[in-house]
Amino acid sequence: MSEDLTGVLQWAQSTIRREIEPSAEDIDAHLAPMAHMSAADALALHRQQHAAQFLGSMMSQFPHVLRFTGEVTFAGLVGQYLRDHPLRSYTPNHLKSGLPAALRAMPPFPGQAFVADLAALEVAASLVSWARVEKVLTLEQVEGQAWEEQWLVPIKASAALGFTYDVTGFVRSKGAVDHEFWTRPAPNWLLLYRPVLTLYENAIAEEEFRLLRAVFQGTPVALTPDPDWAREQVAGCIKAGLFARMVPIKT
Repeated sequence: MSEDLTGVLQWAQSTIRREIEPSAEDIDAHLAPMAHMSAADALALHRQQHAAQFLGSMMSQFPHVLRFTGEVTFAGLVGQYLRDHPLRSYTPNHLKSGLPAALRAMPPFPGQAFVADLAALEVAASLVSWARVEKVLTLEQVEGQAWEEQWLVPIKASAALGFTYDVTGFVRSKGAVDHEFWTRPAPNWLLLYRPVLTLYENAIAEEEFRLLRAVFQGTPVALTPDPDWAREQVAGCIKAGLFARMVPIKT
């Protein structure tokens, strides 16, 4: 491929993905007009097709967000996200994980905090469902060992999430959308994991969530504020199959 052709293709890709905004002269210099369409109109058409492809992909990846907001609002939010975060490849997969934070940072819209929470849940559920199955640590394996002083490594098919709204209740509901879900805040803490190819959802207390998040991030049980209580809680998680192995803490 010649250097000139490579440069034209790179320019076209960057322009279609809205990484650059070319002038009319720049468009005419890189693209030849078609029989029934100017170069500028052809570029606009390619951009519309690219945006439609991205929107369709996001609709399939965030079905609960789509259901709550409706197609028109969802398309507007995704369009804003695409303008703020131009695609760097032909597939939008790398943008999926950034949608929750982007939704929280957008100008205010109805149900914003709930929609961002719901998007975070869908991202986590997707990652958990695709994670490979691992052998898990058992209570029998740690019996007689000082596991409370070691780093417990969580299985990859796990995600601890904290919400302000009853996200689980909404996802499980099959009736009409109830907007009370985002007008009536209620703390809701979730732990998602997949012990045997099955997505499991569990509501836990806030203090339990804070403990698990600390342990998941590498804090030994012995260093938590209440080690005796923490030992009991984490032992239950080991029994449930949330940890893959334990690793000695190097000093």
